Amino acid sequence: MTPTGKAVAIWWSRRDLRIDDNHALFRALEEEGDVLPLFIFDTDILDRLEDREDRRVDFIHRALAGLKEELEASGGSLLVEHGRPAEVWKRLLERLPVKAVYAAHDHEPYAIARDREVGGLLKERGIPFHTVKDISIFERDEVVKDDGGAYTVYTPYMRKWRARSTPDMEQAF
Repeated sequence: MTPTGKAVAIWWSRRDLRIDDNHALFRALEEEGDVLPLFIFDTDILDRLEDREDRRVDFIHRALAGLKEELEASGGSLLVEHGRPAEVWKRLLERLPVKAVYAAHDHEPYAIARDREVGGLLKERGIPFHTVKDISIFERDEVVKDDGGAYTVYTPYMRKWRARSTPDMEQAF
């Protein structure tokens, strides 16, 4: 249960293990009430690693320790779970009143399927799942050729990118 017993907004951090300039966290904080930061060690990913001492996992552990310390210094906390994301979410939704979930877009094929599955669970319970642009300035379909296709040559892409960019895009949240 939450400290206040009221529904919380959850910031589901996946790749974005930082507080500064974090669009998904910023949007979650716009919700009235408490925000609960969440990270899930995804066993669908971990189980595919050949090396149980994989340095990427060590990096994530260290980044989470720093994030937890930073959140606690400002009176917050970090919930870290382990398992298949859909199963973790089922357990969380049984014990926590959740009013909304915020996360950064993730365009990897596995992530799209994961988010579709979790989004379906949330939708069944009437909980909005908001994903926002955070790890890139432009989405992959925002800087395309006039015919809608992807650029294969850098210079025309760069020109279109610069033409589309605005000074406010450089501002942090």
